[in-house]
Amino acid sequence: MGERIAANSPQAVQATKEVLNWGRGRTVEDGMLYAAMRQTYLIPNPDLFEAIAAFAEKRKPEFK
Repeated sequence: MGERIAANSPQAVQATKEVLNWGRGRTVEDGMLYAAMRQTYLIPNPDLFEAIAAFAEKRKPEFK
C-alpha cells in the first residue's frame, strides 16, 4: 500500500494527510468543507498538469 501511495503526487499525499488529521474529532460535514477548501490549493499545481498529460499519453506520471 505504501508503494501505491508513494506513486502519487507528493503534494496531494501531504494534503490528504492534513485533511485526515484535521478531521479527527470533527463532524463529517466539517471534514468535507475543510477538504474542499484544501483542494483549492492543489488545482493550480504542476503535478495536476503532469497527471493529466500522463493519463492522456497512457504513461505513468513523473511527479517532482
